[in-house]
Amino acid sequence: MVKSSMKVGFVMLQIDRINVAKDTSLALMLAAQKRGWQIDYIGVQDLYVDGGAAGAFSSPIEVWDNPDKWYAMQERRQVPLKEYDVIFIRIDPPVNDDYIYATQILELAKNDGVLVANSPAAIRNFNEKIFATKFPDLMPRHLLSADIQQLVEFHKGNEATVFKPLNAMGGQGIFMVKQGDMNLRSVLEGLTNRGQHLAMAQEYIPDILIGGDKRVTMFDGEPFPKMLARLTSPGDFRANLAVSGNYKVEDLGKKEMSICEQVGPFLKEQDISFAGLDIIGGYLSEINITCPTGLRQITAQHNENPMDLYLDKISARL
Repeated sequence: MVKSSMKVGFVMLQIDRINVAKDTSLALMLAAQKRGWQIDYIGVQDLYVDGGAAGAFSSPIEVWDNPDKWYAMQERRQVPLKEYDVIFIRIDPPVNDDYIYATQILELAKNDGVLVANSPAAIRNFNEKIFATKFPDLMPRHLLSADIQQLVEFHKGNEATVFKPLNAMGGQGIFMVKQGDMNLRSVLEGLTNRGQHLAMAQEYIPDILIGGDKRVTMFDGEPFPKMLARLTSPGDFRANLAVSGNYKVEDLGKKEMSICEQVGPFLKEQDISFAGLDIIGGYLSEINITCPTGLRQITAQHNENPMDLYLDKISARL
C-alpha cells in the first residue's frame, strides 16, 4: 500500500541549467509534487557513504512549470538514503567515473529496501549504444569494434554507414559516411582514438529522412501508446531533438509494437522501469536507460501525461 506521504529523491545534474519546456526530469518532479509527495534534490556530488550506510546532502525542493522560476530549494541537510521511498536516477551521460560511483552508492540504498529507478546495476551493465546488440535480429546491420580496418570492411557492405561514439548523447559525435567518402579513415581514427576505443557502426537507414527516429517510451516493460517521431533538418541526417528540434507525436505501429514485445520482458527482468527505445525504419537502434527524455513533447500534443502512468506503476511496486 502506498503511504499517504511519500518521500522521493531525484539524483540529477544542475537543475539550474535545464530547458524547462523540454526537461523530462522536471516533468517527473512536477507529477510527483502534484501527488503530494515530498521531493528532494540530490546532486551527484551530494552522495556519500559513512560506515557502510549511504546518505546524501539533499535539499527539499518545490518546482513550477515556469521558465522564469521553476524551482526553489531549501538548505541542504544530511539524510540517510534509506529514509526515501523512491530515488530516481536522472543523470545524463556520459557514464563516467562519477556516474559509476553514484550508482554504487545508490545500490546500497536499494539493498536497504529503497526503490531506485532505474536499477543502478542495469545502468552500469548496459551501455545505451551496446544494449541493443542483445537483440541483434531487431537491429540494422551493425559492428562494434575498435579496429579501424574491420570498420572499413564493414562499411564496404553498406551504401552508407552511421558511426557512433559509445558515451555521448544528443547526436554528439555521430557521423554518416557514404561510399567513396575520403574522410572515412579520418572519422574512424577520431572516433576510436586510432584504434584504442570501441565505436558502434550501423548501416544507415534512409527512412530516417521520411519517418524520423522514433522514440518509444517503456514503463515497466510496457510501451506508452504514443511515440515521438524526431525529424531531421535540411542538410543534417541526425534526428535528435537536441540537434533539429523537429518532431511529431504518433501512435505505435505494428513494427514498433513487435519490438516492444521482444524487448519489454528483458527490461522488466533487469528492473529498468523507464526506458526509451530508438527505432528507425522498423529497426532498433538504441535502448536509452540513463535518463530517457522526450515526454514533455508528447504531453504537449496528447491529453494523457505519461508521467502519471509512470508514477502509477512506481506506486504499485511499493
